[in-house]
Amino acid sequence: VRTLYENIKQLDFINDYIFINIERSHLCDNHLISEIIRLSFILKEYNSNLVVEVTERDHCGSCARIIEGIKLLRKSNIMLAIDDFDIYKNDLSDILYNDDTKDLFDIVKINIPEQYLIATLNKFVSECDKKIIVEMVETEEQLEQVKNISNIWGVQGYIYDRGVKF
Repeated sequence: VRTLYENIKQLDFINDYIFINIERSHLCDNHLISEIIRLSFILKEYNSNLVVEVTERDHCGSCARIIEGIKLLRKSNIMLAIDDFDIYKNDLSDILYNDDTKDLFDIVKINIPEQYLIATLNKFVSECDKKIIVEMVETEEQLEQVKNISNIWGVQGYIYDRGVKF
């Protein structure tokens, strides 16, 4: 967050949406939440929206403080995404299907499946009321698979860009 904040004026591009990752345990950190909210206000001056992706790497459950952090970000009009949601194993399902948090998320990011699981992805996308981003799209063949799925909001992967270093 601090690196992006310190370098925002030096960027030669600003996207409609800028995504950052945050581990669940960091949603309890009031100072970090305040910095994220401040960054969001700065990005709005550049007509860009901050999206906070909640990751699965640090599974510490769904304690009340985490839910408070999610609600505070949402109250500050920051878009929220569930990162690396595994529809095949139900990773992060405790957040997506939790009555206290399910309506707070805008986006679900899903890794592109193996060819034989495309039907599972199609079914999930048709039943999910969130924006869907398919991640890890690295080849033309994978991109063609995704293009054939309706209701995909976005695609992310090395097929588009190798990333930007600060």
